[in-house]
Amino acid sequence: MKKLTSFLVILILAVSVSLVAPASSGSPDDFRLIEAYWGTDQPIEVSPGDVATLTVVLRYESSWSFSNLKADLSLPEGLEAVGDTTVHYAGPISIGSLIELRFPVFITEDVEKGKYKAVLTVEYYISRYVIPKEELEIRFEVTGKPSIDIRALNDTVYEGKQELLVEVSNEGDAALHNLEITGVYSVALTLGITSPCLCLSMCLRA
Repeated sequence: MKKLTSFLVILILAVSVSLVAPASSGSPDDFRLIEAYWGTDQPIEVSPGDVATLTVVLRYESSWSFSNLKADLSLPEGLEAVGDTTVHYAGPISIGSLIELRFPVFITEDVEKGKYKAVLTVEYYISRYVIPKEELEIRFEVTGKPSIDIRALNDTVYEGKQELLVEVSNEGDAALHNLEITGVYSVALTLGITSPCLCLSMCLRA
């Protein structure tokens, strides 16, 4: 009788534990960070004073399928969330799924260019099971960005073939490399009767 009672107690405890979380879920390896970058469709450069979207891409690597993931991003000092720091992702999510989470962020004027670290807290449920929260370290960089300014150095332009000098300068807060002029176009406009205006359009690639 005592053995039967002990067996029932152990069975009840085992069932109670199984209701808390699946044995193969909630591990530190449920999610793997693939990349984190500024931008939505493709990476962009950002500077202090910008409002930009920080995209975090995760891969789910556990065997349990679920939906309705909740992620909260804790930003370092000098970076502020635009709106809520919590993002909800409606699945379905299964093993191998890539999850893109986007967080609008204001990069304050006081932020220095360099590398930064944020903490992403991920929370989700599987049926009635409660999964322990998982934290991932998110690393990204505020690089600054170049800003091209173009102005003509000629005070006047006369009719006929002549040389037009153009100054290209970088007014941004990051270095500009491999600048390439891919095309120059001109449009002749007539202002009044005797005042022609020549407008030049340049295509630049950096």
